[in-house]
Amino acid sequence: MRAYRILLIDDDISLCEVMVFNLTEQGYRVDIAHSGSEALSLFAGKNYQLVITDMKMPGMDGTQVLKELHRIKPDIMVIMITAFASVEMAVEAMKQGAYDYITKPINLDDFNLTVKHALERYGLLEENAKLKKELKQKGSGRHIITVSDNMLSILQIVKKIAPSTATVLIQGESGTGK
Repeated sequence: MRAYRILLIDDDISLCEVMVFNLTEQGYRVDIAHSGSEALSLFAGKNYQLVITDMKMPGMDGTQVLKELHRIKPDIMVIMITAFASVEMAVEAMKQGAYDYITKPINLDDFNLTVKHALERYGLLEENAKLKKELKQKGSGRHIITVSDNMLSILQIVKKIAPSTATVLIQGESGTGK
């Protein structure tokens, strides 16, 4: 299993201790920030796959942190947590790009599942970007590899015909790979 790096942002020190213990037990590497500005300093220096942030903090609140994180790294997964739950607040967090929204007191089983799903999604997005990059480097992916002189001459003809709107009939024995 990949050791994902998580940034936890909360001004509640005792909650941070519980969360860090829980997340490290799950095999994650966790860094803590107790304010939005401290979090942004840490975020700039390390490669995090997930950020868990409190909504209400002195100075920069969770929504402001979320906006800034997405400006720096658009694909970062962010889970918002708050003791002051409201439907409007949850909707706003999701509109701003949060992966999920969790209310305090935190149910650790639900929390662990949310973290797991967020990191799985991050992994899929990362893999998708990697595959797209590989495809782009290889071109259109429509390459035919051959050493046959006959096939090479056919490919030259195909290259000439392909841009046209002409109808082409390809004939040959069954099983030859027409």
